[in-house]
Amino acid sequence: KVSTTVMDINAGLLYRHPVGENIHITPRLGYAMRTWSFAKKNVLDVPSVSYSSIDLGADVRMNLANVAVVEAGLSFYLPLGAGDLAEGEYYGESSLYGLGLRFLFGYKLTQQLEIVVTFDYSRYQFSFNDKGARTADSASDQYLQFGLGARFNH
Repeated sequence: KVSTTVMDINAGLLYRHPVGENIHITPRLGYAMRTWSFAKKNVLDVPSVSYSSIDLGADVRMNLANVAVVEAGLSFYLPLGAGDLAEGEYYGESSLYGLGLRFLFGYKLTQQLEIVVTFDYSRYQFSFNDKGARTADSASDQYLQFGLGARFNH
């Protein structure tokens, strides 16, 4: 048994700009961090991953007949770091980029309160220089998240 720690933190500045009566475009500038770490690295011999990146993206929101809302978004993750996996010991020095896709469906209980169903997909793509202890020229890391919740819009 090996303890695993998972952490996912996102913070950002967003501005919802109306384009017509039922469509809004929301540019985003933020910080994203996702960490997977293992308590017993010497037992598993698996590198921990700790992505930190600038989140540069945009969302589109469309109101449907005053009872529902649909949103879709795209983010490019400009990496600041990736933890043990990218630091050279395992596979050599690396280059990295990330991509995020978001989808949301919301049902409006009131003009400000929505019940939402969400889907998020994130992918990080590595290229290695193949000068580490192990051999690999590339790798990808993918995350899928589904959510159900409520949201208040002002």
